[in-house]
Amino acid sequence: MVVTSLLLAPLESTAQRISVEVGIYDYTDDVAREFYLLSPMIVAGYDYLIVNKLRFNVAAGLGYRQFNYHENKHYLYTIPIFVSIFLDINNGESKLYPSAGMGLSGMYKADRTERLSSSHQSFTYGYHMSGILNYRLNNCKLFIEIRYNHLLPPAMDEIRLSGFMLMVGIRF
Repeated sequence: MVVTSLLLAPLESTAQRISVEVGIYDYTDDVAREFYLLSPMIVAGYDYLIVNKLRFNVAAGLGYRQFNYHENKHYLYTIPIFVSIFLDINNGESKLYPSAGMGLSGMYKADRTERLSSSHQSFTYGYHMSGILNYRLNNCKLFIEIRYNHLLPPAMDEIRLSGFMLMVGIRF
């Protein structure tokens, strides 16, 4: 039924909506959780194409976490990258409505150790699934998003960076 309404609805295309969201990244891997706990994160996104109720989005962000391990201070920097498609499930009149999305993910990680003056860097990729609750205002939308990010480790002995993002944001 949803697919039928998307196909039979008049084709409307718009673009250029910008979003900013802040929140936390919760690692699902036990080893990652032991080291990194929760990482604060900020993400900026851009809806480069909107067709009917579908939004095509690209987003990137920055996460940071400082922690001590064996009396060494570590600094974790993460840069997540997302290419997504979202389905806005609204009737056009309601102010509160859900969205669902999925797409491809990438994450760059730099783990720097203060004492050794060295850093471990890696890039990993995978996919993500999102659930969003939107609240429509006059010229913008407020939203709460939960996103599961499944990332494949670049090497077998690498810490898995998969996790949940709980974010609050605004879309202009």
